[in-house]
Amino acid sequence: MNLEEVVEKQFGEIKKENEKISKLKSKVKQIETQIDRALKQRSEKEQLIQKFIADVHKIVSTKDDKAYC
Repeated sequence: MNLEEVVEKQFGEIKKENEKISKLKSKVKQIETQIDRALKQRSEKEQLIQKFIADVHKIVSTKDDKAYC
């Protein structure tokens, strides 16, 4: 193998590694997007639960029996 062939081979290997890195970066970005979406959904669910708890507390603490209906 001459020097030119060695350089071409190394260049090809570097190109393949860069492609792998690009694919992994893309996968990381997809996972980050999924995590962000899941955290948003969790926050929305927690807010809904807190609202429900506040409503139940309000109903229970009122003396008006009609409020239970």
